[in-house]
Amino acid sequence: MNLAIDIGNKYTKVAVFDGEEQLWSYAYKHFHLDNLKDIYARYPQITDVIMSDVSGDIPKTEHYIRERSNYMVLNHDTPTPIVNRYKTPKTLGLDRLAAVAGATALYPGEDILVIDAGTCITYEWVNKDLEYFGGGISPGMRIRFKALRKYTGKLPYLKKQDIDYLIGGNTTESMLSGVINGTAGEINHIISRYREMYPDLRVLVTGGDARFFESYLKSPIFVVPNLVLFGLNKILLYNAGLRH
Repeated sequence: MNLAIDIGNKYTKVAVFDGEEQLWSYAYKHFHLDNLKDIYARYPQITDVIMSDVSGDIPKTEHYIRERSNYMVLNHDTPTPIVNRYKTPKTLGLDRLAAVAGATALYPGEDILVIDAGTCITYEWVNKDLEYFGGGISPGMRIRFKALRKYTGKLPYLKKQDIDYLIGGNTTESMLSGVINGTAGEINHIISRYREMYPDLRVLVTGGDARFFESYLKSPIFVVPNLVLFGLNKILLYNAGLRH
């Protein structure tokens, strides 16, 4: 069995896989050694572990893992099944690379746009030949709400909530309309631009705000909450194959 650990800006997501089949997953607000011990107690068959950490601060759980399993930390030198055509590969966020690997594992032989709607909104394009070229990065909803509060004198700090209007009747409604409809409009526009170039494009949406935006997006999309974890497991399996 494999264990994939994705340490993000807000949550640590973990999943257990038997081959390519996901058996269990969970998102921790705070991930501690006791959590890891519970996972090993539940799945003592875990033999291989891969970790991705966007903070660059590998946690103390590393020593516990090394004593029990083959352990890999995803970095820019890790072999992957993706041909990385990014112009500055050493600056590429590893979670972005893992998401692309997960997308191609789920939908091989297709042109895919991966949208990760989280702290930032990232757009990743990978073609059917497994070539990754890059995409785009823009502020996520929380950043937009915080920016309105920080860089103005009187606007409040708001959090996301479902709305069904375009015209805000007061300041709060106007801010919600601007951020939510504006973000959804951005995503819809980017999808349409990609579809003009690649008509058969498959669009996958992941990240903490993926479910929230599902009803706001016009184009046919597929929400895959654990796409990065699927990608980490794919990279782990790929490297296991290289060893044998």
